[in-house]
Amino acid sequence: MRAQNGRSNPWSINYIEIGNEDDFTGGCDTYPDRFYQIYNAISNSYPNITLIASNIDFLCLPIDSPPGLIYDYHYYRKPDDLVAMFDYWDNQPRTQPIMVGEYGCRDTDEADGIFWSSMQCSCSEAAHMIGLERNSDVVKMAAYAPLLQHFGYTQWSPTLFGFDSSPDSLTPSTSYYVQRMFSTNRGDTILPVNTTATFGPLYWVASRTNSTYFVKLANYGPKNQSVRVKVPHTKTGHVEMLYGSQNATNYVHNITVQPTVKNVTSSSGTYSVDMPPWGVAVLSVS
Repeated sequence: MRAQNGRSNPWSINYIEIGNEDDFTGGCDTYPDRFYQIYNAISNSYPNITLIASNIDFLCLPIDSPPGLIYDYHYYRKPDDLVAMFDYWDNQPRTQPIMVGEYGCRDTDEADGIFWSSMQCSCSEAAHMIGLERNSDVVKMAAYAPLLQHFGYTQWSPTLFGFDSSPDSLTPSTSYYVQRMFSTNRGDTILPVNTTATFGPLYWVASRTNSTYFVKLANYGPKNQSVRVKVPHTKTGHVEMLYGSQNATNYVHNITVQPTVKNVTSSSGTYSVDMPPWGVAVLSVS
């Protein structure tokens, strides 16, 4: 079937998850036994594949977890609660690798959560993602969920994209733009930051790849924040920024909240970034 659809060579599979949210479906009594049967069968035949446990309930996991096994966390929170988890991973054991396989901001003003992402929700996700990136020695992977919804006919909201039955209706949410900004400005080394400031309402993380430096910023609050970032031995770069009012959102055929990009020049290696309320920004310099 793969070859018939245009690919003759097998796909390279690096990860396999065993089950899905077994602790939510009454499967904890049998999951440890099922886990080991599947784990042994896969690892014996494909020792280079990394395996993932489908939950984090220690009553639902094998007593002796195999080395290298990744635990999969799923959580959805109100915006304030998601920001409150900013430093959650700071205090976790550094020996247990983690995947946050599902996360996102949800409010409960409506029966099925909020209809569509707002800038407050997307900014809370950015602050939380900064916390994930700061702990990337432990948090190996993370994924926003879900991806798509048909407006008015959905089991879950919000999602990264929405659409309806009209032509050209695919609509990126504000959360999509945050994900795009962070994923396309990604360093391979997390850097220490020297500052007298404390986290909240402004959150940040710094990284680099070769000679390019990235500083991600989220202003989770109603006031402007003036930020000065010093990156020695750099001269120019750009700032990509997403912002809007607390409840700003995108709608079908009315996409009003999108990132803007502007070039910046340093003054002796120092860059000034004005963060508007509920703003998310990435400073990239070299």
